[in-house]
Amino acid sequence: IGRAYPDALRGRMFALYATAWVLPGLVGPGLAGTVAEYLSWRLVFLGIIPVIAGAGALTIPALIALGPPANSQPRASLVPTSTMLALGAGCFLTGLTTGDPRFAVPLVIAGIALAWRPFQRLMPPGMVTARSGLAAAVAGIALVNFTFFGVDAFVPLMLTDVRGQTTVVAGVVITSVTLTWTCGTWLMERMGSKLGRHRLIAAGFLLIGLGTVGLLPVVGSAPVFVAAIAWGIGGLGIGMAYPGISLAALEATPAGNEGSAATSMKTAEFLASAMGAGVAGAIVGIGESHDWLAGSLRLNFGLMALVCLPGLFAAMRLSPAARHREDDSLPGTQDADVRTAG
Repeated sequence: IGRAYPDALRGRMFALYATAWVLPGLVGPGLAGTVAEYLSWRLVFLGIIPVIAGAGALTIPALIALGPPANSQPRASLVPTSTMLALGAGCFLTGLTTGDPRFAVPLVIAGIALAWRPFQRLMPPGMVTARSGLAAAVAGIALVNFTFFGVDAFVPLMLTDVRGQTTVVAGVVITSVTLTWTCGTWLMERMGSKLGRHRLIAAGFLLIGLGTVGLLPVVGSAPVFVAAIAWGIGGLGIGMAYPGISLAALEATPAGNEGSAATSMKTAEFLASAMGAGVAGAIVGIGESHDWLAGSLRLNFGLMALVCLPGLFAAMRLSPAARHREDDSLPGTQDADVRTAG
């Protein structure tokens, strides 16, 4: 999007990108729940394969035709670094979810040791402190994915295992998120320039936190439809925050360095999503093993709501007053220097 479209159209493209989720989001969760309920959950995953193949056949030729940017500079491959980061993250997550302290502690320590230097190289300097510019955008995208997917993955579990609902009902609740996510994206596209993009990003974090807190009564005896309302509010929040942060990253990226910025953003996004789900999984897994599933879900939702607070700080660091372009803040733009992310 950053290379193919001018500034004026980028927000619209992110909104269209979110709109493309509507039909799959409306049909997918309910269909997946029905297939899992009456056939097999394995068919849910197998059915995705031909869809992915078809999407690749349509998009890959267009991406190849786009070609490299005219002013791009050759850089060392980041594949070994990314591979090491993935291995470290895998060890860390395995340690979190293994449930046996004899293996958990060594795996977590090994994961941190393997991933730390690759993480430093792939992230822009100042990411940990949300330095204004690209670093704040990367921090924001990490925080929004960590908290949202640390909750989203466990809403169906809450509905089915704690409240005794069917997977179809759980799928319908998740569908509400798809609709509000799209609405939030269009709200950012329409109102971002008028109200201030950083303010809408901050509002997005607040809405995710509010929606997460709204799920707490549903773990108890509140009506199940409250989950659809509460997590729909969370979907509106990520719909506002996600495209706004992505646009801020594009603005902070010098021409020709879009690929490096995308590397930082996507690495942070996927890593944070996995970590959010992994940390939440560890909390809920321990609770479930001690017959404390409902309590562990409440604990997880409460912790994830708190993660929205540093997200507010990152959003403010994306304000016009704080934001400035840092040409040296991209991974791979300097020689063998490995810079700290803090």
